[in-house]
Amino acid sequence: RRVIVVDGTHLTGKSGGVLLDAAGQDGNFQIFPLAFAIVDTEDNESWEWFFNKLRDCFTHLFPMAIVSDRHHSIARACGIVLPWASRGICYYHLQGNIVKDFHAKDIMYMVKGAAYAHTVPE
Repeated sequence: RRVIVVDGTHLTGKSGGVLLDAAGQDGNFQIFPLAFAIVDTEDNESWEWFFNKLRDCFTHLFPMAIVSDRHHSIARACGIVLPWASRGICYYHLQGNIVKDFHAKDIMYMVKGAAYAHTVPE
């Protein structure tokens, strides 16, 4: 599988920082870590550095798809460092954003239906 999921998590300890991580999934649907880093802030520079390191370590995974939340720094860095990679939005985050922005849980069911709909190959 050539899908990599990336995310950042703010660390709440006294040292602070942000944990950037990348994970994959094997043929048995088991999730495994590919890379992680602790950086000062979740900004353009940090994500660009992280994607450069990821690209250097996993060149055999190209072409690939990158899935993430809609953080602008991830999208920007991915476009710069991995311009050939497909980009996708995490369904969980998309669903949460739609419920938050539209204040209607009914829409969530339509999004779920669209997300799980099968498409017919052309």
